[in-house]
Amino acid sequence: MKNNIPLDHFNLALDKLSGKELYWAQKSIEQNLEKDDRIDDDTFNRIIWHAEKGYDTPYPDLANRK
Repeated sequence: MKNNIPLDHFNLALDKLSGKELYWAQKSIEQNLEKDDRIDDDTFNRIIWHAEKGYDTPYPDLANRK
């Protein structure tokens, strides 16, 4: 099966990022991934959301949905 993402595709260096991309990259670096359950779940969910949906796509506010 062919890869969907090239194996030589890596994250850009921080000095190549700006705006929201830089903000979420820095938040990602701040997460403690060394031990289980040490991350901030809300922040980590937002990092994944914006990486997948785009940095200008609003994060859903589930608490205020009717």
